[in-house]
Parts: sequence; structure tokens; C-alpha cells
Amino acid sequence: MHTVENKVTKFANGNHTPKEASRIVERLINEQINFQKLNYLSEWEKNHQLPLDTLDQGVNDLLNKKQHLLNTIQKAEQSGKKINLGGSIELDIWD
Repeated sequence: MHTVENKVTKFANGNHTPKEASRIVERLINEQINFQKLNYLSEWEKNHQLPLDTLDQGVNDLLNKKQHLLNTIQKAEQSGKKINLGGSIELDIWD
């Protein structure tokens, strides 16, 4: 793969209360899970023989990441710490 262009966009950056950070994390990861499920369903409609383990692994990985982040946010909240939440999307464009 020869990269022709690379773009990075930052979003959701800034200080947030633990409740706000939790909601942002939950929504972002839940959206990613739903996206994976819809893609799988679309592919399954074309081929009913697709194995579920690929979908299950991806969804389970995202659920684990979400739980880890939410636990971290909860610990920060319990100890009175502040949260700076940041995210970015990186695009690599190639031919």
C-alpha cells in the first residue's frame, strides 16, 4: 500500500464531567458496534453461510474496550479527578 495522502481530524476534545465523558464513550462505541452489525447483516443477506465468530469477536472487543474506558472514568470520578477526552479520525488514501 502506497499512501498518497494522510488526513487526521480531531473531535470531542476538551474537558468533560465524568457523566459527559461516559455518554460520549458509550455513544461512540455503541455506534461502532451497530455499524459492524449492520455491515455483517448486509453481507449475510448475500451469503447466509458467513460465520458469526468474526462479528462476535469484533463486537466483544468493542464491548471490552467500552467497559474498560467506563471503569476508568468511574475511578476518576470517585477520586475527584477531571477528564480530558480526545478523539481523532485518521484517513489514509492510497491507490
